Amino acid sequence: MDPSLLRDVIGWDIRSWSSALAFWEKHVGPDWSGRTVVEVAAGEGGLSLWAALRGARVVCSDLESPATHAGPLHRGHGVAESITYEAMDATRIPYEEVFDAVLFKGGAAHRACFDGSRALRPGHAARLEVHRGGCRVEVTTAKLPG
Repeated sequence: MDPSLLRDVIGWDIRSWSSALAFWEKHVGPDWSGRTVVEVAAGEGGLSLWAALRGARVVCSDLESPATHAGPLHRGHGVAESITYEAMDATRIPYEEVFDAVLFKGGAAHRACFDGSRALRPGHAARLEVHRGGCRVEVTTAKLPG
C-alpha cells in the first residue's frame, strides 16, 4: 500500500496496524464488494476509507457524526458515495445482525467489541483489537459473505 494512503487509513501506529491490515487481506481478501461494514469510534474515518476502497458499503460512526472530519478524506479518495455517517456510541450500537464486519481501533472503542458482536450477521464475525502496545487479532471466523 502506498505510504501516503497507509497514513490516511491508519493515522497512528503504522507498524502495528500494518500487520492488522495484512491479516484482514490474507483472511478476507481484497474485494469486499457486497459487504456492509460499520466503523465505530471512527475519528478521521481511516478504516472506513480502507473498507470503501475494497468495495464495501460503510457506516462511519463516532459519538458525534464524523462527516466533518472524515468526509474530506473520503471525498479526496473518491469513495464518499460508499460511506454514510452516523453519530453512534460504540458501546451502544443500535443495530442487530446488519453488518458483515465491525471495525475499530484503539482503547476508546475497546468495549465496542462486546456490543459490536450484536450488530454482526450470524456466522460472519471477526474481532480485531489494536492497542498502542501492538496488535492482537482474535477471529471468531474470518469468513465474510461473498
